[in-house]
Amino acid sequence: MSYFSLDDILTTSTQLPTQFTLPTPLNIPQAIIAHPSESLPLPLWLIEHLAPEVLNPSANEESELEPVLTVTIPEWLSRKALRFYKASANNAVLQGHFYDFVRVWCNVMDDEEVREIVMGMLVERVGSIWDGKVDGGLDEWEKDLWKICRKSKTNN
Repeated sequence: MSYFSLDDILTTSTQLPTQFTLPTPLNIPQAIIAHPSESLPLPLWLIEHLAPEVLNPSANEESELEPVLTVTIPEWLSRKALRFYKASANNAVLQGHFYDFVRVWCNVMDDEEVREIVMGMLVERVGSIWDGKVDGGLDEWEKDLWKICRKSKTNN
């Protein structure tokens, strides 16, 4: 995450519901304990930093360690949404920093399938952005691309 990038700050401040699998004391004066199955929203930047130790405690497959924290997949990356992106990428209404979020998500969760689907969707949408025919909402990066395309067309 870039300290000076507003887009990165907005992307990584997105909160996701998480659940601890073990009783976990929270570092606050009231000494509240997050119980298993209790949902706790955490920002993506914190999940990103906890991921190596907490989500995947051991890369060794023979280890019996369980992850301490589970992260709920966001609705816009659910199986249903991914099928929609494959079928009709140009009609997808994307959240503000969709591609940045997916980049961080795929790095944290090592999700190759989501990465491939979203890259295919991006390739399909770029042509439509150039032609000005995107039906769905645009991500911040796509809005910048649309402005560049529009400026390029008026200069030629």
